[in-house]
Amino acid sequence: MAEAEKKFNLDLMCEAFCKCKTDDGELLMDEYIKAYHQLINFNSLLGTVFNFVNCDIRDKVHILEHHLKSEQGEHYATVQKMILYEVEKGTTAKTSKVASGSRTFLRLHRALEFLASFLDKLVQAQEGDKVSWLAVDAYRTTLSKFHPWLIRKGAELAMHTLPTQRQLMEKIGMSDVEVTKTTLRKTIVAAQEVYASAQDLYTKHNLLDLP
Repeated sequence: MAEAEKKFNLDLMCEAFCKCKTDDGELLMDEYIKAYHQLINFNSLLGTVFNFVNCDIRDKVHILEHHLKSEQGEHYATVQKMILYEVEKGTTAKTSKVASGSRTFLRLHRALEFLASFLDKLVQAQEGDKVSWLAVDAYRTTLSKFHPWLIRKGAELAMHTLPTQRQLMEKIGMSDVEVTKTTLRKTIVAAQEVYASAQDLYTKHNLLDLP
């Protein structure tokens, strides 16, 4: 991947989340993947503590990219099409040479709830607030419910190494903090809408508990 692609770009992430949900409610897979590439870049700003998270996320994004570029790619153009296709084929939870798209997306979906909550708390935080506590609070109310006790404790301990709010804002790379916060708010709203739509979709098809 080129160096420019590795650098976090808030505007690109905002654009991808805003485009992900169409006017008729479809969730575009390619835009979701674009947004997640920027989330991976954002996680890299948080330091080595998030490296293990990024490795897992990156693997899952690559699986969805593989499906989208495969001969069956038309069935993965939207999240809705993917689920209907895999439900009909009986492959929503099946592990084969290539993991189920529905199961893979669900893991990213769960992570998105945490990341959107964390970003929301970051925007509302004061300059001196500890990012570590914002992350722990977001984690406890979202992603932690899917993790065993040992992983939960390890994750929370690791989060205490995160930078301050000011340091993180500087790392994001936008010179005007208020402009950064405005763009973040827009991004969060779009990401939350995408999350809510996917949540409804998975609930409708009884897929929220895929193993």
